[in-house]
This record gives sequence, C-alpha cells and structure tokens, in this order.
Amino acid sequence: MANCTQICKLDVSSSQSELLGLIDVLFSCAIVNIIAVLGIMGNVLNIAVLCHHDLNETTTILLLAMSTTDMLFLLTSIPRRFVCVLSKFCTYPAKVLNAFATAYLWMPNRYCGLVSSGLVTLIALERFVAVHFPLSVASMINRERMLLVIWLMCVFWATLSAPFFALYDIDWNQEADASPHIVLASFIEKDTNGYNTLNVSIAIIRGPVSVLVIVVCSMAIVARLYDATRKMTEGLSAQRSTRDLRVLRMLLVVTSVYAVIGIPLSIPYIVYYVSPAISVKQDGTLTDFAILMEIVNDLLYVLNASVNFVIYVTMSTKFYATYIKLLSKFCSKFRSR
Repeated sequence: MANCTQICKLDVSSSQSELLGLIDVLFSCAIVNIIAVLGIMGNVLNIAVLCHHDLNETTTILLLAMSTTDMLFLLTSIPRRFVCVLSKFCTYPAKVLNAFATAYLWMPNRYCGLVSSGLVTLIALERFVAVHFPLSVASMINRERMLLVIWLMCVFWATLSAPFFALYDIDWNQEADASPHIVLASFIEKDTNGYNTLNVSIAIIRGPVSVLVIVVCSMAIVARLYDATRKMTEGLSAQRSTRDLRVLRMLLVVTSVYAVIGIPLSIPYIVYYVSPAISVKQDGTLTDFAILMEIVNDLLYVLNASVNFVIYVTMSTKFYATYIKLLSKFCSKFRSR
C-alpha cells in the first residue's frame, strides 16, 4: 500500500497514516479511473450529439469545444492515475509509466483543464449577453467572433502555462534496478519563486476570478429567468420562450457546477504559496493534509470533466432526442451485421 501511494503521488511520505493510504488507493486506483472512463464515453456522446445540432449557434460551439477539451483532459488523466493500479502488480513498469506520464502528460492535462474552465466562463458571459441584450445579441456575438474569442482564450492559457511545459524531465538513476525518477530540471536551473508566483496566479484566475464572473452572470440570468417564468404563467410568452428557458436552465446548471468546484480546485496552490510548511515537510515529502487535498482535487477535476453529459441528457429534451436517435441508428446498423 505504501509503495502504491508513493508511486501515485510524487514525494509522498512513507510514514503517512494507514487510513490515508487506504483512502488514496481507493480513490486514485479505483473511483477516479472509473469516473474518467465513464466521462470519456459521455463526452464522446456529447460530441456526436452536438455535431448534429446547428454549429452556427455560439452556444453549440462552446459546448462542443468544452466536451472536446474535457475528453482530452480525461484521456491524459487515465495514464497518470493508472500508475496506482499497475503498481499493485508490477512496481518497475509503474515507475516507468509514472515518469513518462508526469514528464509528458501532466502539463497537457492541466492545460486542457484550464481551457475547459475558460469555456465555462465564456458560456456564462455569452448567456448573460444573450439574456440581457436579446435585440443586439446577433450583431454582438456570431460564429466567427466566438471562434476568435475561444482561440484567444486558448492562446492566453498557453502563454501563462508555457514555462511549465518544460518543467519536468526524465533522468535515469544509477541504482541496480535502473528505475527512472523525475528531475525538476527547471526548478534546479531557475528560481522557484517565479514558478510559485505564476502557479498561484493561474490558480486565482481559474478559481476565484472565474467563479466570481460566473456567479455574477448567473445571478443576473436567474433574475431574468424569474421574470420570464412569471410572464409565462401569465400567458405572455410564446412556446419558443419555453425552449429558450430550458436551454438557459441547463447552461445555468453547467456553470453552477463549475462555480461550486472551481474554488476548491485553487485552494492547494494558494495554500502552498501562502504557507509551504502546511503542504511539504522538511524532508521534501508531502504532508498528510497535502495528500488529502490532492486526492480531493483529483476527484473534483474528473467529476467536473465528466458530469456534463448527465446534465445535458436530463435537462435538454433536444439533446436527449438527438441522443436517442443516434443510438437507434447505431443499434439498427449493429443488428444488420
């Protein structure tokens, strides 16, 4: 159990409590991987369904981009977390996989998560404009402008994250088993304070800043939804308004889920920056509190990237109808073989 934990989390202390080790194995080896596999399947279905909708609609473009980045996030997450499972059967291959996954998948995985969080924020802003400026929304937001905004957002996160892409490198030690270990090459060559400052800045933008924007936009949308619902009960709204309200409610749930998850995701980075002693012991290993934060973070990251399919199916009749239609076609082709 201790070996598995040490492989799953870099620099984990072998003296951690047995209960914490059991929790780490339960979540890192089983629960997170199961949710990630289900999330990949859900995002593939999201992409298939959304591609059958009007791709000129800015909302569809945002949801399609978010499903794609969430799928890539989960795909790059599984090899890193499969280390825990592999270590239960063969330690050396697990160490090799851990080395390569950390060196080459950690930052692409994090980048996909950053882009996904940016897309959620864009959804909240786009819906705010659509709800409060309905007469001019067509001239303010169109397909070309939305694609440009998404591209600029991707460039923004890539620019901020660029120093971290070369952070890890693989070195081979001189021990008898020739087990690989990760060397923090950039940390060795450069001042760590710059990385820590940049890291906490990214965490604040992704966490509190994004959540604040989402909450403000969501509150404004809820106020308009309340007014629209009241008019519907008075018979002042058309059937199309009912469909629009359903879409708004669905997107509101999507943004609300991220708002709930966004703040906890940024806490470990901020805690480490403010008080490193809480997270790292004097011998360089993680404290039990830091390990617990990482376990919770792993679960929240994967849940955030996997939950949207459930929201779409349960709250959008159009999405559900398209999903059933595609499933029926697939079943018919499968039976005809």
